[in-house]
Amino acid sequence: MRCLILAVLLVCFAVSGMASPMAPQPELDIEGLIDVLEWVPEVTAKGIWGMSGSLGGDRSFPAHYRVELVDCNVALAEGEIEPAPNFWPGLKVGKQEKYSLTLNHPADDAFLKPGMRIKVLGYNVSGDEGGIWTTYRNIATETALIQSPEVTTDKRCKVELDLSKLDDDGLQGPPDGKVALSYEFSIPDSAECKAEVKAIDQTVQFMPGSSGRVGASKNECLCIGATHQKNYRQVIERLAELSYIKRIIACHFE
Repeated sequence: MRCLILAVLLVCFAVSGMASPMAPQPELDIEGLIDVLEWVPEVTAKGIWGMSGSLGGDRSFPAHYRVELVDCNVALAEGEIEPAPNFWPGLKVGKQEKYSLTLNHPADDAFLKPGMRIKVLGYNVSGDEGGIWTTYRNIATETALIQSPEVTTDKRCKVELDLSKLDDDGLQGPPDGKVALSYEFSIPDSAECKAEVKAIDQTVQFMPGSSGRVGASKNECLCIGATHQKNYRQVIERLAELSYIKRIIACHFE
């Protein structure tokens, strides 16, 4: 019996000796467009007797969003020092097609939505054999885009408008001062393209010779439309389907 107990203790000590926490990771600033989103409630995991680190005790994993971003940019957070090559194996910074995040959030309250462009500041990952935990300092939400399941990621990347505050008539603001959201985009300066766009969006105005915020070139025509029209979301979706329209952004009439 003593030999059996000694063998069990030796195995536990061996496992404990091999286990180690994750190496410290840098804080990252991560920006991208939400393509996949799932909220997960808090869960508790029972500890395993004899195991080291957090695996040896009961532990909880907070409620969180599982997020997959597309069209991403990853950078070291302010104050982080550029690491030596291979110091953090697997760390990638710069432009990336996809990036997966775990963002702690207490409730499934639509704080984040598919199609929303976000910037997560100070994102950090830590953990050991018992699990992985993440933290962040802040989330900046830039635009809540079209929330229709039929809208593809490619269309969402084109539409940089916050439509979340608009009512069914395409208006926003206080009851006694509602206004439409004006938007702009550029198209090739041709009669064919103008006719195609006008057939989709009756509110559009053509502004040849103006570059606007969208930066229309000399061979392009600046277009300005407004959301105060019937089925404005579908209109914007159809505009985004046109291959020659690259971006649809808010018009500030600057």
